[in-house]
Amino acid sequence: MVWDIYIPGLFMMIQFGFLFAYEHYRENQKKLLVEGELRQAALKSELSAIKAQLNPHFLYNVFNTINASVPAENEKTRQLIAELSDLFRYQLQATKEDLVPLRDEISFVKKYLDLEKARFEERLRVEIDVEDGLMQEKVPPMILQPLVENSVKHGLSSLIDGGKITIRIFRKEGKLKFVISDTGVGIQNKEAIFHSGIGLQNTRKRLQKMYNSTVEVSDNEPSGLTISFSI
Repeated sequence: MVWDIYIPGLFMMIQFGFLFAYEHYRENQKKLLVEGELRQAALKSELSAIKAQLNPHFLYNVFNTINASVPAENEKTRQLIAELSDLFRYQLQATKEDLVPLRDEISFVKKYLDLEKARFEERLRVEIDVEDGLMQEKVPPMILQPLVENSVKHGLSSLIDGGKITIRIFRKEGKLKFVISDTGVGIQNKEAIFHSGIGLQNTRKRLQKMYNSTVEVSDNEPSGLTISFSI
């Protein structure tokens, strides 16, 4: 009689325990799913905000370049304005895309450097070396320009003879390796360059959030800085 009472009760308790555990598991999975979606939404929103902050910063620097070229011949000015139009067309598209072909990013950087060359003339020398077969690889838009701008503005602009900027992109250990070097004045406190403007801060944040990648800064030989990262 005792077993007739306790055994059914025990089975009911076990069944209730399983049902409770299953419902708890389902609720926990739903909670994790919602939290994951919220994290992704927050990350995407923050990345969009970071990219949006680059626009006025970049606009200010480009118009400085155009302003410096105004006394030149009209044809040269028209050419610079055309270059600027191409830059902003790309920039507008970049706000709508998370990734773009490396070919487009390189073209954008070349146009930016063409504008800077109009100001620095022979004082600014550029070399871009991209490993064969990488131009179709997808990269975050406007990820190179802030780093190149830093080399121009803080590395070379104060030098009477200017200097050279070298951009190298190649595959290493399954990732794309980006190396931007200049022969400028360099800096002792490497961390300080990330506090010199919003562009570098945002670039570091984007790389960290999108790829968990760090931006490495080291001395270039014989002078200047080298900035590198992998994605």
